[in-house]
Amino acid sequence: MTSLDDKFGIWPLIEYNGWRYFPLPSMVGDVGKRLQQMKDFNSRDDDVILASCYKAGTHWIHEITSMLLNQTTEYNTKHWTSLNLQLEWPEDYKFAEAMSEQRLLQSHLPFEFLPTAHINKGAKIIYVSRNPKDRDVSMYNFLHGKIGWPDMTWNEYFDKFVLNDDIYGGWFNHAKQYIDAIKHKKANICQVLYEDMWLDPIKHTTRLADFLEVPYDDTFIKEVVKKCSFHELKNKKIDITVTIHPEGKSTLFRKGKLGDWKNWFTVSQNEQFDALYRKEMKNVDVNFVFEPSGPI
Repeated sequence: MTSLDDKFGIWPLIEYNGWRYFPLPSMVGDVGKRLQQMKDFNSRDDDVILASCYKAGTHWIHEITSMLLNQTTEYNTKHWTSLNLQLEWPEDYKFAEAMSEQRLLQSHLPFEFLPTAHINKGAKIIYVSRNPKDRDVSMYNFLHGKIGWPDMTWNEYFDKFVLNDDIYGGWFNHAKQYIDAIKHKKANICQVLYEDMWLDPIKHTTRLADFLEVPYDDTFIKEVVKKCSFHELKNKKIDITVTIHPEGKSTLFRKGKLGDWKNWFTVSQNEQFDALYRKEMKNVDVNFVFEPSGPI
């Protein structure tokens, strides 16, 4: 299993079949082979996959899911990334195979790369999505200042990675694949919107517990929500970002706000993005909240 002592960079990106990938140890070399290994992964009947695009609230929903599955309000410390298994990391598969308890798996890749066996048997998938404007701002701030990442302004990043988003398939492709899979019932998927969970965490944590078919009461749900609040997670979780920060700091959690994109997008950028969104998401059945209405 990989350890926190194993440093890795995030630049230059790897290009494969028209998409770009971070040069994580698992993706260096034969990218096609890695992706096929993921599709061929030996999924168990009770495995749960948490699928999300980068910076969509993955670790937040993962921690909530972990507590629900394990019937505890203790933080997950089973794996060095605070995730039980990252499906993009085949070198960790032996670690996963040795686990006797229920496995919570995770992937940032599009639906087409999920394990075929998992989909065919109707095993549970949680799909986490976030409005793309806040997600883009979060991604920029996450990458800025990291070891090896080029020093660029927000305006430069917007042109290179927002208008031309193709990392791990890009946000639009990722969202459309999962939403299409939900619409046509291609898999057993529960969609969790970041904004919904942010606005009403009790309601949507309860909905998630129902999907996972785990026992709960109001007291347990409230305690899970409290322990998984942004402030609590930011102060208490250890994560992989310490390995790519020049000072070894955790930078996974920044603001956790809804509507922060308004502090970054210029009027022109917002108009460009809205036009792109309308084009890409035409006839796609999803409604994101881009900013809170009224006091929170």
